[in-house]
Amino acid sequence: MKISNEILITTIRNFINNEKELIPLLMSLLNLGKQSVYRRLRNEIPFTFEEITILSSQIGFSIDEIVGRLNQNNEVAALMKDSKLASLDQYLGSRYKVNQLLERIRKDENSKIIAATNRLPYIYTAAYENLTKMEYYKWYHQQQEYFTELTFKKFKMPSSIISESKKIIYNGTLINKYTLLLDQNILKPILKEINYYYERDMIDDDELCVLQEELLQVVNELESLATKGHYKSGSEVNIYLSSLNIGSNCIHLENDNNACFVIWMNSTEPVTIFNNNICSAQKRLMLSLKKYSTLITQCNEFSRSIFFKRQRESIMKMKDERSVYL
Repeated sequence: MKISNEILITTIRNFINNEKELIPLLMSLLNLGKQSVYRRLRNEIPFTFEEITILSSQIGFSIDEIVGRLNQNNEVAALMKDSKLASLDQYLGSRYKVNQLLERIRKDENSKIIAATNRLPYIYTAAYENLTKMEYYKWYHQQQEYFTELTFKKFKMPSSIISESKKIIYNGTLINKYTLLLDQNILKPILKEINYYYERDMIDDDELCVLQEELLQVVNELESLATKGHYKSGSEVNIYLSSLNIGSNCIHLENDNNACFVIWMNSTEPVTIFNNNICSAQKRLMLSLKKYSTLITQCNEFSRSIFFKRQRESIMKMKDERSVYL
């Protein structure tokens, strides 16, 4: 396996032999943090085939030649199998990508975000250790070829994920204006996920209670945010409740100089689009949802209170009605 990765590292360094240029370039192209790049270049974990494809197209080396050399050593299948060693880096890479976008946009005083979502936005759950762990725990299980009995209690939460989550909160709450369109069943996905692992006895009663408590705190903070209309930073927030189902999770970010559209095909992996025409079209589509939505920020107190009351009730039902979400 080391021979395979050594071939890639040697090839990359032959094209770019200046370390000061190489590290920032790999971080940008692969949406990885500095430590993740160094781990690859130190041959601690292998590059994935997706990463090799990106680098070959952007740097200019021949992927056919590399694959041919790997085939000579009968290691292509091994590379695919061992790429799971990079799972943490892939997960961190998706968070790092979002952080980079938020940081780039929020530096302008006219920064704006429009978000339409059918699940709790990560910016609100990222402050809670067990909810953050639950997101990574679910993702970890999804990456395994076969089902694993690793329990929530035994699952270790890397400190690097906690650190990256804090950056998302920091950068996200500094965006000048935030428009949030929520699905009426915004808690349903995460409740189903928690309930699934609880039913499998991979989350115990005590852990379920902790997750419930953290979810209740998120709901309380969202209600407070809807009441006040701004973050502690002073950034403006307008929250809408959609009367229509929101089919996907997406955000449109913009300032005076940049715009991009990000959509999540699942709860973790983002797809980012910078094409101005596509971004403008998606922005118009997202804003059109406001016609079918109710603004609950600093108004419509009755609708707001009913919505958050229902969210609390659904959280408390998790343990009393174990199969209600299945």
